[in-house]
Amino acid sequence: MELFDDFSAPPKGYGTVPFYWWLGDKLTKERLSYQLDLLAGHHISGLQVNYAHSDKGGRSWGLTYEGDPPIFSDEWWELFTWFTAEACKRGMYVSLSDYTLLSPGQEKFTDAILKKHPEMTGQLLKCARQAVNKDETVSLTLASSPLCLVIISGGTAVYPEYSFCEGTLSLGAPVSGELLAVCAEPKPFSYDS
Repeated sequence: MELFDDFSAPPKGYGTVPFYWWLGDKLTKERLSYQLDLLAGHHISGLQVNYAHSDKGGRSWGLTYEGDPPIFSDEWWELFTWFTAEACKRGMYVSLSDYTLLSPGQEKFTDAILKKHPEMTGQLLKCARQAVNKDETVSLTLASSPLCLVIISGGTAVYPEYSFCEGTLSLGAPVSGELLAVCAEPKPFSYDS
């Protein structure tokens, strides 16, 4: 019965959140004010601003259709900031659907950021494993210098000294066991936020 009551009279903040498409005619404060006034008082708790995309281009989805004003332009940010404040005055929150805007490979701002700052590219942790014998000279090809290098020997962790040069890890194994080398490898079309 309590669950039924919650659905009958949901707490403030729960309600319908329609997709709100920012495409078509030029967006103006007058037009958006009119639409917000129509939506106010109809159990709408939020609006999700969306942009449609084509079926061509882009790595994950088609490229996003540009709006008027252009997405993320100074004019757009001023309008979006104003819109969120106006929606809030009417008891509605605003979010932005970013799946075609934020993903690298979609020709938007994340691609420009990664081009300017390639060090922000996301990375995957990879673990290379190799059995080693005491006093053996070990040479292992890795994508990057290891973040962690350990030999597990009889349940004990041993951290050997090593050198890493031009993708090759070299060490003399102080004990027999399993060598584990954890490295970070860049993952194209991703970013480390």
